[in-house]
Amino acid sequence: MRLLLPALLLACGGPGSPAEAPAPPAGAAPAAPAAPAPPPLASPPPTLDLDGDQRADWLVAVEAGACPPGDAACLPGPAWLRYHGGPAGLAPHGPPLRFPGARALGDAGDIDADGRSDLALLREGPDGGLELAALCGAAAPAPTPGPAAALPAAVDARARVLPAGDVDGDGFGDLLAGRVLVFGGPACALGPALDLEPTGDARAAAPAPVGDLDADGHADLLLPSADPSLPIRWVRGGPARAALAAAPWAGADGAPLLAHPGARRGRFAAGQPAGLVLAFPTGDSACSPVELHTLRGGPGPVAGPTVVLAAHPPEACAAPAPASGPAPAFLAFPVFLAVGDLDGDGLDDAILPVARATEPAGEGPGRHPAALALARAPGGPAGLGAPDWPDVPAAIRAALPAVRVIGDTDGDGKAELLAVDRDGPRVLRFGLGPAGFTVLQTLAPPPGFDAPGARFAGATVGG
Repeated sequence: MRLLLPALLLACGGPGSPAEAPAPPAGAAPAAPAAPAPPPLASPPPTLDLDGDQRADWLVAVEAGACPPGDAACLPGPAWLRYHGGPAGLAPHGPPLRFPGARALGDAGDIDADGRSDLALLREGPDGGLELAALCGAAAPAPTPGPAAALPAAVDARARVLPAGDVDGDGFGDLLAGRVLVFGGPACALGPALDLEPTGDARAAAPAPVGDLDADGHADLLLPSADPSLPIRWVRGGPARAALAAAPWAGADGAPLLAHPGARRGRFAAGQPAGLVLAFPTGDSACSPVELHTLRGGPGPVAGPTVVLAAHPPEACAAPAPASGPAPAFLAFPVFLAVGDLDGDGLDDAILPVARATEPAGEGPGRHPAALALARAPGGPAGLGAPDWPDVPAAIRAALPAVRVIGDTDGDGKAELLAVDRDGPRVLRFGLGPAGFTVLQTLAPPPGFDAPGARFAGATVGG
């Protein structure tokens, strides 16, 4: 998302423009020089952009099955497919990526500050442990990993790798691998690694990158907890790496905010810095609403408006229970809370998928629940507004509830979403139009990955 508002205000003589500044009175002392502009926000890029063309790209893991007998060049395990954004949406780019000992490939943000997203490779090291390496210039046909950083035993092969932004302010992007912060450096090198949970508290959830919330030029991190009775903590970025530590984050009333299923960063209110939206279920019932709490960023992050979302399609829980058999249950998925500018107004919206907990008619056991609706709280002048329920076509409802915001792939100024149907295999790219959500593109694995057993692994990046 590219916000052009400041430039437009200057060009049109708006607030802060040179044309609006009054001339000093005759004989008056010259005005003091203006204070220097604050450093740019040290936040990770909002979307994956491998080629630097300002269009969102996408990376997906494909389970390609076992290697053919006698094929020494084949590497077992997943392959990663790159798709680049363009006027027609997403298109395959380059050959599949495979790496010896690879466990995961993730978005690394812009480690080398060249305006293009890089990738992070989690793989087995020579000593049997895990290590993390970065791939700068990831749009090349065969990108080469840079110098790797050995990871402590606190990181396992299931750890998710995320771009953390520039936490220490040295000009290089940093990474999160599970609960471990890995610092980026020159020549796409990574290291050292800092364990943010050295006590090994099993109740601690993986840290989340949230950008520069306090506007001091350093990216910050949020540390939720798997125990809902424990407060949210955050790590304030700064130049002293050894001093980085988690501290409780208090709300506007001074009371610590409790743990939450997920937090997403966005710019929800006009003229205000970016902040966070956090989803809180209000009860154990499938029909309990979900509250979206917003926190506005700045030198002292403060609480914004709270939006209440019904945790079900509006007609679901109002319907009478059937005369016989169990009543249909509906669930909201706060962990899949997504943020993006769906309507192109320059402000982010919050999207929450809602799914049926029981098996849809005609589906066999083990099928993932079918998403029935997507609730949206639009950004507005004062922050997130009253929710609406855009229409969702059947093709999207049949996909998984795990939707992701991918950003603007086709350059129309509006963010799009992806839904991965693992049983398809297919991926739906869809966006918001005047009549609701509309399928814009259907993607399937390219030739060579459509053999029996091949399917999308669902490990998507860029959303």
